[in-house]
Amino acid sequence: MAETPLPEQHNRRGFTCGFALLAGLLIPLLMCGVSIVSLTAHDLEGDTTRLEAALPIMEKYQVQSLRIRDSCKSINYNRGRFASNSDPFCNLGNSQLFDKQAQQDLEIITKAIASTGINTNRMRGRYDTSGRIEYLDFSIDCLGCSKECFFGCRTSYTYAPMYNSLPGQAPNKLWYEYIKDDWYLWVED
Repeated sequence: MAETPLPEQHNRRGFTCGFALLAGLLIPLLMCGVSIVSLTAHDLEGDTTRLEAALPIMEKYQVQSLRIRDSCKSINYNRGRFASNSDPFCNLGNSQLFDKQAQQDLEIITKAIASTGINTNRMRGRYDTSGRIEYLDFSIDCLGCSKECFFGCRTSYTYAPMYNSLPGQAPNKLWYEYIKDDWYLWVED
């Protein structure tokens, strides 16, 4: 027969669980706050000016999503969805393995991004019916760690031409800042 915990033991367990839950909620928010403070020290206008050099390539290839990791490369663009392997984390949904042309296109696209000097391993975008960019999100490296792995908080430079205010396609944005013409800094949870 199991022992009934004494009220004092029960209260200590409740306090410990409550503290763990509170810490689990506050730590990611604190880390996002640290990221925001760190980012405000960056040359945001300079970074986005450098990223502008990659915009013609993104638009030419209609890149809707891109992931670049050691174990996974995947892209969804005007030729379709391609991935370096069939792992569900890597695969963007109904992706095929890279063919020669998709691999060449990926190299052109990643070189265009790398030439900006901005460290990004994830990008997503949308285009209007004429093929013009509606928005592009470039997830950036902050505090030495991609925002995808940094306590669940992502930071992005977002290019959104033709908007008078921040576009609302992502409801989970935590914080944003207008940088300059058509560029925003977003932190999302």
